[in-house]
Amino acid sequence: MKVTVKILQGQECSVEIGAEDTVDSLKEMVAEHLNIAPSNQRILFRGKTLQEGTTIKEYNLSEGAKLHLAVKKEASVVKSEKESGANKLEEELFKQMRKSFKSDDDTRKVVVAFMKSFEKKMLALSLDDIERICERWNRDNQLSF
Repeated sequence: MKVTVKILQGQECSVEIGAEDTVDSLKEMVAEHLNIAPSNQRILFRGKTLQEGTTIKEYNLSEGAKLHLAVKKEASVVKSEKESGANKLEEELFKQMRKSFKSDDDTRKVVVAFMKSFEKKMLALSLDDIERICERWNRDNQLSF
């Protein structure tokens, strides 16, 4: 049977699959057409994610079915973006705090301790906290925790 796989914001492709084929093989076919690694694919049919290791017949797909493809952002990209922002903050803190300490080693220790505490507090923020901070920033152009 022929099914269409469409990326949520873009391209689509048609692939020929059998009822006995697995979701893994479907992802491989999609990877060949759309150049998206199977590990970054999340294929949906009628709002349900097709699970790896299952067969196509388990989802009652029929000829001409339309599947939706959500593309996952690569973990390495997300991690590098996060690390890049943290590194910039850490470097700027080091520059500013260096004037107040006798050695680079002492400055580095304080900056590392600050970054650990800062990250812990950021992870503890609720969505309400974040919304309140953003509202204050929009209203007064001032950050307040």
